[in-house]
Amino acid sequence: MSEHRASELISKLSLNSGDWVLDAGCGSAEFLINLSRATGCLGFGIDIDQAVLDLGAQRAGDLIEAGRLDLKRMDLRNSNAIRENFDVVICLGSSHAFAEAERAYPEMLECLNRLIRPNGKILIGECFWKKEPEPDYLKLIGEPVGVYRSFDENIACAASIGLRVIEADQATLQEWDTFEQDHLRRAEDRMSDASAGSDVEEKLKTHREWYEGYEKWGRETMGFGFYLFQRAT
Repeated sequence: MSEHRASELISKLSLNSGDWVLDAGCGSAEFLINLSRATGCLGFGIDIDQAVLDLGAQRAGDLIEAGRLDLKRMDLRNSNAIRENFDVVICLGSSHAFAEAERAYPEMLECLNRLIRPNGKILIGECFWKKEPEPDYLKLIGEPVGVYRSFDENIACAASIGLRVIEADQATLQEWDTFEQDHLRRAEDRMSDASAGSDVEEKLKTHREWYEGYEKWGRETMGFGFYLFQRAT
């Protein structure tokens, strides 16, 4: 997500100070932190990876101390403990946290729909197929968790449970390229700081093969959609 894209999405959520926002599968909570700083909303971020949550907490110590941000380690497949009636719920690229394979996306929608208040908004970032993937590309990436639909099919799936689409857009190729290039660069930086060994070399090889696959197949095959839905009353 580019800075321009993030700013646009923050504006379209139309949040007020004190509104409650859930970010499911928040990672290091970068978007949620920026959202809270920009709007004054109260943020609740959930992820299963404590290490990335700790990174987010380091960046947002002032928000946490002020009671405006809470980051919790939680398995989203056991989400019954999450409070309900959020003003906005968000899931950006984390549908795989809710279920396996093609059930991931609908399970995510159904869960978030339960947690949102009537007329609340749901912001989703989800991959989609721009065209039929090559068998070699599928073999490279493994199970394409949740990525079994077209851009329009992602909208139709949400509509089937009563969500109304407010706006839908697609990441540009430049955004995709920047994301994949930065992902490889960060991996190479981490590996250069690690002790040399076969395990490090194998991980770096995997990251480079992934990027080569992106250049060969992925950038023309897989897209990333941004969907803003509203729950019916």
